[in-house]
Amino acid sequence: MHNRLLKTIKIYKFQQFIFKLFAQTEYRADRCVNICEMKFSRSEYEMDDAERNKIENRILQFQNHAESRKSIRLTLVTSYGLKRNTHSSIVQNEITLADLMR
Repeated sequence: MHNRLLKTIKIYKFQQFIFKLFAQTEYRADRCVNICEMKFSRSEYEMDDAERNKIENRILQFQNHAESRKSIRLTLVTSYGLKRNTHSSIVQNEITLADLMR
């Protein structure tokens, strides 16, 4: 139990560091930050309500910890693409395995 708590604290501190690092960088003139979510699936990835909520929570955590006014764009990296449904509307960009192998 103690080791799990220490690991959780280390991960949390690392997340805070990354959030602040991204908030301080000004690489893009359009002031956008792409958050990449990676998913493995043997066919098109189908997002459900629970997964959408998890991703939205991660984006909110990033915005709160980074204290940034930059626009957030969600990029989904998958094996075979995203199957569009009512929960997939939060994804702005897609990258597939085929895109990475070009």
